[in-house]
Amino acid sequence: MLGGAKLILFDLDGTLIDSANDIAFSANKILGEIGQKSFTTEEIRPLIGLPASEIFRSAGLGDREDLESVVARFREHLGDTGGSPSIVYPGVHETLDELSRRNLTLNVVTNKPTLLANLILERSELNQYFTYVQGAESIAPKPSPSGINRCMERANHSQSETVMIGDSHVDVLAAKAAGCKSVGVAYHEEIRQSLVDSDPDLLVVNLKDIL
Repeated sequence: MLGGAKLILFDLDGTLIDSANDIAFSANKILGEIGQKSFTTEEIRPLIGLPASEIFRSAGLGDREDLESVVARFREHLGDTGGSPSIVYPGVHETLDELSRRNLTLNVVTNKPTLLANLILERSELNQYFTYVQGAESIAPKPSPSGINRCMERANHSQSETVMIGDSHVDVLAAKAAGCKSVGVAYHEEIRQSLVDSDPDLLVVNLKDIL
């Protein structure tokens, strides 16, 4: 799958780290403050990777609500509390070590803001592997290919040299739109079917399976 690849792009949440508990904790803190229902970790997991506003729309906030303010408060709380080495999925360090040994360029493409993503990567002790982190604060979020395209342009690598790895259908759809290969990582049954339906080029159950 990685034959000929030079640029490997990773989603963050649900791909490198199991951040569902962190996200649920921060989302429920804000939802409680505004009198909305809370989520279980299992309920929130399928929403991870989508724009954060979708979490709050699923909780009952409509477009009439000040979603931008709610999302900002959520991100502030997540920035204060999220990320740790304990939430890194098994096999991630070994995989990133091996890809780095092969001198491949590793980037992150996430629907989080870049500053927040860098903070979570640092707390999770993964930041040293990545030469660039592309957030969605200045571009359209996945499934738009904008983040992938920007990474390819910045690294000067072609579509045939690029692979996008993620746990969500939005990662696969973004890769297809960008014209590069995709790998789906199906850690959790709650999101497996939507990932399968998006038809990635390769489906694995552990990141080490890409090696």
